[in-house]
Amino acid sequence: HTYYSLDFEFVAKMNSEEKDQGRIVVVGFHGGAEGIKALYTPRKVEIFMGENRGEVVRFARTAVDAGADIVLGSGPHVVRGIEIYKNRLIAYSLGNFATYKTFNLWGFNSVSLILETDIGPKGEFVAGRIIPIRQIEHGIPTYDISGEAIDLIRYLNLTDFKTTGAVIAQDGTLGKKSEAL
Repeated sequence: HTYYSLDFEFVAKMNSEEKDQGRIVVVGFHGGAEGIKALYTPRKVEIFMGENRGEVVRFARTAVDAGADIVLGSGPHVVRGIEIYKNRLIAYSLGNFATYKTFNLWGFNSVSLILETDIGPKGEFVAGRIIPIRQIEHGIPTYDISGEAIDLIRYLNLTDFKTTGAVIAQDGTLGKKSEAL
C-alpha cells in the first residue's frame, strides 16, 4: 500500500488491517528535512524548502502503535538514529546507498549502511546489525572499514533517543537497552 505520511489516521488504519490479517508489516517512509543539518531527528514537523516533510517520529510510532513491525525511513540523505520502540525497530534514515555524480558526498553525506534485522514470529525485534557503507567517487557504495555509520548512529541515539535508542556495539550489532552487548 502507498499512503500519505501526513495522514496519521489512514496510516494507523492500514497497518491495523494488515496486522489483523496476521501479516508481518514493514513500513517505509520518505520524510524529514534534508542534508547535513538533518542528522538529528526532531519531535516536530520538519520543513524543507517550504514543504511540510512530516513529523517522522510521530509517523513511525503511530505506525508501530497500529501494528507495524519494522519502520524504515529515508529522505534526509544522511543517516539518522535507530530506536527500538515497543519492541519494534525504527530506523529514521538509512542515508543514501548509491547515488550518481550530482550528490554532495563530503563528510557525513557519504555515510550509509546496510541494516540487517531478525524479528520474531510476531514481528518483535530480536537482533540486528549495521554494516557500514561509504560512497566513494561518484556515489559507489563500498564497505567502510572505519565504521563511521556505526559511530554516528551510536552518537545520534544518545542525543535523539535516550531511552529507546538501539544499543549498538562497536562491531555494529544492535540490541535493546535492557541487553548488554
